[in-house]
Amino acid sequence: MVDAAQTAGSINIDVNENNIDYLCLAGHKGLYGPQGIGALLINNVQLLSTIIEGGTGVNSKQLVQPMEMPERYESGTINTPGIVGLKEGMKFINKIGLNNILEYEKNLILFAYDELKNINKVRLYTNRPNEGFANVLPFNIEGFHSNEVAEYLDNNFLMTRSGYHCAPTAHKKLNTLESGTVRISVSIFNTKKDIEKLLLLVKKFIKSK
Repeated sequence: MVDAAQTAGSINIDVNENNIDYLCLAGHKGLYGPQGIGALLINNVQLLSTIIEGGTGVNSKQLVQPMEMPERYESGTINTPGIVGLKEGMKFINKIGLNNILEYEKNLILFAYDELKNINKVRLYTNRPNEGFANVLPFNIEGFHSNEVAEYLDNNFLMTRSGYHCAPTAHKKLNTLESGTVRISVSIFNTKKDIEKLLLLVKKFIKSK
């Protein structure tokens, strides 16, 4: 099972070539869909246990969950507006081109990484993201909790995410369970000016303290 929440829409993923049985996707990130929609791609004949059952709209006389896919995993009223929105997001990606999106986002993250690395008191936790690229970049400012830094950026109209990013084991490995990290993520809608604003605000924050 592979979690592609941060990579779907930025990186080409071949479930057969990479021997992926189950691929989980978040619709509202790199796939440019609305919040509340996602996907599970099943590339395995083995049926998974269900979490929610009932209201599939098929075999309504039966008291058991249908075995057929996708109905087996689609109990209740499906999120039709979310599905339509996700489809439009994927059409948008196909129009621009997945490789074009990857290259654009990669250049922004590399620019941010190289510039942040040269700022005193900024700590980065990954290698330069040339290989194994993902369009997210965690960092901290020494001596400050990630929430404090993110709040300062937010107050200056630059949105980031702070804390543990639903990944406590990753933060345990990075030794950031006390502070969390500030995480920036980019998309095709971001520009170099956004990164330059981030760098300026980080420098101002450090200088003001």
